[in-house]
Amino acid sequence: MKSYTDDKFGFVFLYPDNWTREKEDNVISVYDAENGFGALQFSIYYVGNEVQIDLRVELEDFLQDYDSFKIEMIDGFAYSKFRDGEIAWQYWFFRRGNSLVLASYNCEINDRGKEDKIIKNILDSFVQNSIN
Repeated sequence: MKSYTDDKFGFVFLYPDNWTREKEDNVISVYDAENGFGALQFSIYYVGNEVQIDLRVELEDFLQDYDSFKIEMIDGFAYSKFRDGEIAWQYWFFRRGNSLVLASYNCEINDRGKEDKIIKNILDSFVQNSIN
C-alpha cells in the first residue's frame, strides 16, 4: 500500500500500490489507471474547530441538483449513493480535525460494486490515520 500525507490539512490515507494519485488545489484523486472502473476523490475544506456543522444537511445541500438521493448517517459519515443516468455515484461527507472532507466515487452503472471493498479500505485508512 502507498501512503499519502497532507500536513496542511492533517490527514493520512493509504491506497493500493497499483493506483495513481493526483492532487490539484484541495482535490485529491486516486484510481487504478490500468484496470480500474472509477475514481475516488477527496475535496478538503478548512473550517476550524469552533464551527458546528450538520453533515447530513451539508451533503443534502451539495447534492441538491440531483433528482433523487437518500442520505444516511453511518459511523460519523453522511453517506449517499444513487444513479445519475449511466453513472453510479457514492458520496461521503465527514469531519477530521479542522477540516471537512467530501469524498466521492463514480463509475459506470455496469461496474457498480466492483471496487467497493478497495474504496472502503481507503476511506477506513483515511479515518484511522488522521493526524488531528
